[in-house]
Amino acid sequence: VRRWEQPALQKNIRRLIDANWRRWQAANPGAWGSLCAAGAQSQGVALDISADWPMHVLNHVAAEQVLALGATRLTLSPEDDGANMRRLLAALGNKAEVVVYQDTPLMISEACVLPTVGCDRRGTCQPGEPAVAGAPVLTSSSGEQLRVLNRHCRMVVINEKPFCLGPHIPALASAGARLLRADFMYRSYTGEQVREIWRRLRAGQAIPGTHAGNFERGLR
Repeated sequence: VRRWEQPALQKNIRRLIDANWRRWQAANPGAWGSLCAAGAQSQGVALDISADWPMHVLNHVAAEQVLALGATRLTLSPEDDGANMRRLLAALGNKAEVVVYQDTPLMISEACVLPTVGCDRRGTCQPGEPAVAGAPVLTSSSGEQLRVLNRHCRMVVINEKPFCLGPHIPALASAGARLLRADFMYRSYTGEQVREIWRRLRAGQAIPGTHAGNFERGLR
């Protein structure tokens, strides 16, 4: 959150709390503090706050620390491998949320990548998925295809292929996963696309054009 965005954000948080919104999710310690402060300012309202995956939980000690903050749930990292995720699920059960579909942000930056391809730095860029050098994606040094999203001159980089654990959902459920999550945030999905992806996830099926990140490392 940019500093000049904070007053409006805090105002919106308090407005929603006053309208009886009680369940929230925080993606970093700053957001956690903002929510707790807003709840305290609203006559000591108790909020149900869960932790999103950027509050990294890759071992049981980290999980204990996040829960000690008062989190009702935490989110396992999409960067984790399957073997470690299963160990955490065995210990955490329904306190752990697993992301099974997401356009995971690889980088969020205030440094614009577009000046090299003609941006005038005057804030006139249109939000969305810009064509970079005549193509909708960039190619990393390792050969990955990356899409750059412009959100009012804040750059969000995502993989051209969404992260997906669809085929691994039965194994995750067997390991103790009870809360599974699918996000449709950064890409322009149609209602039909969301419905088809959702149906495939519910069936534990693979989704073409996706990747499983590090999940399959270490699995036998």
